[in-house]
Parts: sequence; C-alpha cells; structure tokens
Amino acid sequence: MTVNMSEKSMDKFLRLRLRIFMLIERCLKIDGHHKDYEGTLSIRYPNYFQDINNHNDIVIELQCYPLGPHRRHTWQGKTFEETISEMSKTICEWEQEIEVENED
Repeated sequence: MTVNMSEKSMDKFLRLRLRIFMLIERCLKIDGHHKDYEGTLSIRYPNYFQDINNHNDIVIELQCYPLGPHRRHTWQGKTFEETISEMSKTICEWEQEIEVENED
C-alpha cells in the first residue's frame, strides 16, 4: 500500500492539531485536571495482514480526556485526506460545544 500525504494535506493536519491544542487550553482554563499525554496524535498505517487483505484504512488517534467522554478518539478513512476530513468534522463539533458551554 502506498500512502500519499501531500504537503497540502499535511498542512491541514498540522492546523487541525493546533485547533485541538487551542481547545485543550480552553478546557484546562475551566477545569485544570489533565494527564501529561493530552493532545498526543498518532497516525497509524495498516499492518502487514490488514494490507494484504485490503483492510488498509489510515487511522488517526488522539489521546485527550478534556475533549470528550473518552480518552481516545479515532478517525479512519481509505486515504489520509478522508481521515483528516473526518477529524475536522469532530473538531468543529467540539468547537461549537465549547462555545455553547462558555456562553452559559
């Protein structure tokens, strides 16, 4: 499997990472409780067996308690672009939720 990560896609991923960090910062101002891994992002490629069986989704995983009910958040897609598109949708939802919470 060949994974194509264009410079444009990598730039978008890095901008999403910064948006996540801004959200974490806002959450920590409300409740300072945190773990030292907050905001860790991993890009996971298919393993050998997934690849030969054509189960070759790209997975991005975020470790972060402040941004949701769980510590681990995952997005996956057939391409890197598809995966970061799904990630972007979730980040938009988090941004809207945090705005609403701050209005209360």
